[in-house]
This record gives sequence, structure tokens and C-alpha cells, in this order.
Amino acid sequence: MNTLNESESALLQDEGQRLPREHRAQRFLSQTASLAIAGLTVILFASPVPVAAESAPDRDGVLHLRSLVVEDQNGHERLRFGAPLPDPRIHGVRHKRSGAVSGLLISDAGGNEPGGYVTADKSGEAFVSLASEDERQVLFLANPKGGVNFLLELPAPSITLSK
Repeated sequence: MNTLNESESALLQDEGQRLPREHRAQRFLSQTASLAIAGLTVILFASPVPVAAESAPDRDGVLHLRSLVVEDQNGHERLRFGAPLPDPRIHGVRHKRSGAVSGLLISDAGGNEPGGYVTADKSGEAFVSLASEDERQVLFLANPKGGVNFLLELPAPSITLSK
């Protein structure tokens, strides 16, 4: 009969206490990301404003665009749907993205990119990313052939869940 020594028992207790915290954090962030996407969708489609577009609908009435920008009352870009999307702007400076992405970007009042819901053009990964002014805080990524990655950046330590 195998019995746990004191060190193994302490490690098992720590793991048993850590897992429920990580589960709560993952559930909270998943719900927050879902609410953010739902909120953005409502904001975008709840009060449409007529605009002139330089594209014409095809025979089926579908409007084809490479990009659509939603601006705030001051003319600052706040949402961008695009294929592909531009490189991210952080503290007012464009930084090279690791690869081309297409989807929806959100921008703060200063024009910086705190997040988005996109697909990677090369790898096919789909992800939601939310960031503070200086760094990514949350990443939820779905791999095209199965499996997911969830990253939660905390002051210390960060939490990474993968399948």
C-alpha cells in the first residue's frame, strides 16, 4: 500500500486548493469575454447610422468590403472590421504584428488596441485577446485542428490552461 509522505501530501493539498481558483478565474474571464463581444455587437448594430460607401452590392444585395471602421464623436477609430487588420497601435505607435489577422479590433479613445476577436490568416487560429495599456491580460485561443489555450496574466503568477 502506497502512502504519501509529508511533502507529497502538502503538494497535493496545494494543487487541490489551486484548481478551484483557476476554474473560477477561467469561468469569470470566459463570461467577461462573452459579455464584451455581445456588448460590442449590440453597440455596433443597435443604432446604425447611414454612411456612404465606395462599394456597390452585387446581384444578391451583398456589400463587399475589405474594412469597416466605426468612429466615435471625435472622429477616433473605435472598432474596425477588416481582412487583413492593421498592425496594433500601443501608446500611439504602430508595432509589427507577429502575423496577419482578420476580424474585429477594438480601440480605446487614444486609438490604442486593447483587444480583438480575430483569426490568424496563416495558422487559422481564432482568438479573443484583451490587454491593458502595456501588455496582454487575457488570451483565449482555439486551434484549428482542435484544442484550446487560455492565458490569464496576473501580477504573479500568470495562469495558462491548455488542452
